[in-house]
Amino acid sequence: MMSTDTAKVDLFCGYMHFIWSGMEQVAVAIALLNRTLVPPALAGLGVVIIMIPFQGMVIRHLQQLRKATVKYTDRRVKLMNEILQGIRVIKVYACEQPHAHSVAVMLSRLGPRPTCGQLFV
Repeated sequence: MMSTDTAKVDLFCGYMHFIWSGMEQVAVAIALLNRTLVPPALAGLGVVIIMIPFQGMVIRHLQQLRKATVKYTDRRVKLMNEILQGIRVIKVYACEQPHAHSVAVMLSRLGPRPTCGQLFV
């Protein structure tokens, strides 16, 4: 869990400069296009403006998918942490077979892991 959070912070630090520099780049590109090709540049700007609500819908859908994936991952990580914490006790008493069956039963209760294709349907 900590490594996932750390990876998110690391990605943010790498991409945060695109927030301010991206706006400048788009403004310069639109200004240059408008200076060279007035009607097509305005049409392109119109398409960009029209696509903003569509991007918002896609981002909301991806956020919902991410929340569902995080819930599933949290349950799975919690279960695996419990298993790993109890492994010493299981090894000491030499009862791996009964616990292997109970682990399989617990994992089957969580349901099958969603594949990448199932997440985007």
